[in-house]
Order: sequence, then structure tokens, then C-alpha cells
Amino acid sequence: MARQPAWLAVTADEFWIKDAGEGMTSFSVRVLAGMMSALLLATAASAGDSTGAVPVAPEPETISNVRIDWRVANPFRLFKNEKDTEVHRATYFGLDLAGRQKPVLSAEQQLSASHDGGWAETMFDSICWNRTANRYDCGDGTNYINPKSHEVVVTLEGIDDTAVDCTFLTAPLGGDEDRGTAVKQRCDEDIRFDVPYPGGLRLTVEIGGRQVAETDIEVKDILVAAMGDSFGSGEGNPDVSVRLSRERAADYGKTNGAASLFGLPSRVGSWKRIGDSSFQAENAKWTDQACHRSLYSHQLRSALQLAVEDPHRAVTFVGVACSGAEVTFGLFLRYKGNEWVPTPPDLSQVSAIADAQCDGGKASEIDMPEAYHMNGVIPELKGGLVLRKCKREEARKIDLALVSIGGNDIGFARLVANAVLADESNIKTLGGWFGQVHGNLQSRTLLTRL
Repeated sequence: MARQPAWLAVTADEFWIKDAGEGMTSFSVRVLAGMMSALLLATAASAGDSTGAVPVAPEPETISNVRIDWRVANPFRLFKNEKDTEVHRATYFGLDLAGRQKPVLSAEQQLSASHDGGWAETMFDSICWNRTANRYDCGDGTNYINPKSHEVVVTLEGIDDTAVDCTFLTAPLGGDEDRGTAVKQRCDEDIRFDVPYPGGLRLTVEIGGRQVAETDIEVKDILVAAMGDSFGSGEGNPDVSVRLSRERAADYGKTNGAASLFGLPSRVGSWKRIGDSSFQAENAKWTDQACHRSLYSHQLRSALQLAVEDPHRAVTFVGVACSGAEVTFGLFLRYKGNEWVPTPPDLSQVSAIADAQCDGGKASEIDMPEAYHMNGVIPELKGGLVLRKCKREEARKIDLALVSIGGNDIGFARLVANAVLADESNIKTLGGWFGQVHGNLQSRTLLTRL
């Protein structure tokens, strides 16, 4: 006769059976639950008809290599449109090994072949920069400087059966929820999640109630601050260049020599004379018109490259470089830019960066110490130097600072003009009157001092 259990007991952690002849045996409740799940799956499978009306979860060996891949949807946060960032991301990942040794140059060469007017022409009007307020702002109520979350795109790799449904479970890292919010969809389709920043979230994937993959998603968002002069602003490389007309020419005058300034190419437009409002309306277009700051600047392109090369990284870019800026009038004191606009920059570059760190409007004005004038060497900074400063506990940390400054302090443009223009040139003479071209004596003195 078969022996019967003498007694049975269940605790919170274990399942106990005492057999009359074999002693005591225990099973983990979790193990028992797993055995029951397997039994139920087998029963459900056997209940289906021969046509497979009841879907069956893949066998364990077919889903043991599932991998979760994820990337930030719009890693270069200056671009409002994710598709603009994707143009650069796709171009970078399309480069061969040799091209990736010089990624920015190689990408620009590729993009120039596919964008007749330049890639920036279609993007510079859709960025998180308010030209009227001279502040970084996306205009949609989101916080550009201090993001609360990032959207990520999740893809599953290693699933052969594309008809299988997956359950995606998300829970904030460090929270009390173990399973979190559940979303169910086909395993072979991309899915998007808003990931809290800087906290991150844990993503778990299940098939048929069985966990097949898990990962922590934490976005690394870096703040890049860029300051300086025309070397940093992108001078000479506007977002939209002046367009020349095929139907008309212009007369710009004549020189004392044999060279003629008549019949030269002219810009398009309905202008009547050079310099009128219609003529100026066809000026080159810039991200910041006053400062001649463009998306092609090496500072911005460096930040953009950092964004596209790492799928888990986002970049918040704050650039205030301005063509013509100096250490004094530029970095420390207000400089209104290289071209007249109704709303020129209202802060020095140092103050503008501090204001951005504080997310605008919170930075305090600080009367700086006398040491900034370097014992009177820089008289403009002697007394009354006020800069904005954001409190450490309120400021967003700068991860990377790019600075290009000093050329204008030694009269770089004027020195170049003196070297390029002939002594008998009317332009050189007029430029000298207006202080835009150094004479030979001034140039010699400056170069000797250097």
C-alpha cells in the first residue's frame, strides 16, 4: 500500500511535507510557484487545437539571449526637432573607419554633398534659442537648462519569433516599486519611454510572464558652455549664405589702380541701391545675427559630435561666443555684437553663462574685486565691474567649457586688413579713418609688442 504523508505545512517561505517513512522534505515557495507556472503553461498549450489557436510563449532556450538596446531620442537638445539630430547621427554612423578618425570634417563633407544650401539652412530656425530675449529657451514650456526627463527609444535584440508580445515594466530607480508600470506590445517594435533625470529607471521585459531581460537606463546629460570671439562664433560661415543673382550685377566703385569694381556679382532681391532695406533683407542669416554665431561654429559642432557618438548621452549646449568680442568688452563687459540688431546681447558672456546656469533670472549681481584690472593694466575693469553669479547650490554644473579669446585684443582683424589691402587702396584709407584698418606704424608697434 502507498504510504500517505503524516502531515503537511506551509510557511511564508517554504512548503513542508513530512512523509511517514521518508522523513521531512521542504520546497521553496518560489520554486513551487515556478513549477505551477510551468504546469499551467503546458496545460494551456495542450488545450489549443492543431492550428495553434492558443499562442505559446517561446521555450526558454529561444529567449535566453534577449538584449535591451536603448538610445536617447534627441541627444542634441538645442535642436527642437528630433529629425534634425537624426540627420547628424545617421551621417556619423554611416562613416567608415577612416572617416571616424576626423568625424566632424568627414560628416560635413558628406552633408555638403546632400544639402545644396548647407544643412544649417533647414535647421537654424528650429532651435532652443530666443533671439529677442537672447536666452536659451525652447518655447514649449520645458526646461532647457535643467531637463526633468529624456525620451529614449528601446529596441529588443535576440528574439527570433517576431509575432511574440512583450511586457515592458518600468520603475524609477531608487523607488519603492519593484515592477512599475506595464506596457504590452510586439517584441519586434521599438518602444519609447520618458526616463526621469537624473534618477533613471529600471526596465524589465517579460514574455509569457517570464522575465527575459532587465537593464537600468540612466542618461548622461552634459552641459557644454562656449564663449569667445569670431573664432568660436563661426564668423564667415553663416547658417544661410548670401544668394547671388544670375540676372543682375552691381557697381561697387573703383580703385586708384587698374582694378575695377564695376559689373560684379550682386545679391538677389528687389533692392534699388546697395545698403537700402531690401538689400539688407538679403543679408546672410545667422543663429544670432548680432554676434554672427552659426550652427557651423567649431564649438557647436564639437558639442553636436559628443551628442551623436554615444547613444546614452545627451548634450545641453549654451553658446555665447560673439564675433568681435574681446576679453574686456565681451567676456567681462557687455558687447553688442558685430552687426546692428534691435535686440543686441544685454549681458557680458561671463554673466550670460551664469544666468543660464541659474536657468535665467536667478543669478545675483556681484561687485567684483579690484584685482580684475590687473594693477591698472586694464583700466576699463577698474572699479564698477559687476558680474552675475549663480549660487553653487542652485547652479547647474558646467561639464565642458570652450573658450576662444584674445585675437581682437591685439587688433587681429585690423592687422590682417593692413596685410591684405594695398597701401593705395581707398578701402584701406577709409578703413583707417574709421579705425577698422591699422596703419603700417600701428601694425609694426603691435607686432613688436607681441
